[in-house]
Amino acid sequence: MSGTRTVFPETVSAVTATNSADVALGTLRFEADKVYAYVYNTGGAQALVGNAVRVSGLSDISVTVTSTSQIHVAFGVVQSATLTTAAYGWVLKQGRNTFLADANSSFAIGQGLILATDGAFGCATSIAGGTSTTIQICNVVGCALSAVASAGSGLAYFRFL
Repeated sequence: MSGTRTVFPETVSAVTATNSADVALGTLRFEADKVYAYVYNTGGAQALVGNAVRVSGLSDISVTVTSTSQIHVAFGVVQSATLTTAAYGWVLKQGRNTFLADANSSFAIGQGLILATDGAFGCATSIAGGTSTTIQICNVVGCALSAVASAGSGLAYFRFL
């Protein structure tokens, strides 16, 4: 085996008020079967474990909890600890993670996940207010690995752009 391995100054569950001097925003981190990205929560709301975040567009890889459904592209999902406002931390880009369902969606195993309001996920086939099946399919970011009732939480496999 060859190559280099980066030793990060904190765990993927660390949420800090200051940027790590050793890690640039947008850095990808590979651990076992998961991929993470280092981000800054510039939004006005904290992102709970299981919430999706999207790029805010304010600077570099700054993120915010989505407040609108199907309009934005999800960047990642919060995995280990609440990403508070004005804080730095790691979000999951690929792998298994808990997700929070919105109040209008329930999931069977194998159903696709799309962005819903306030960081929750909606079901690609049942999200309220969906404009078309094509839009819903194009925005799928994960697959439910457990059945979940409306406003519940479950396990999914994610792969974000």
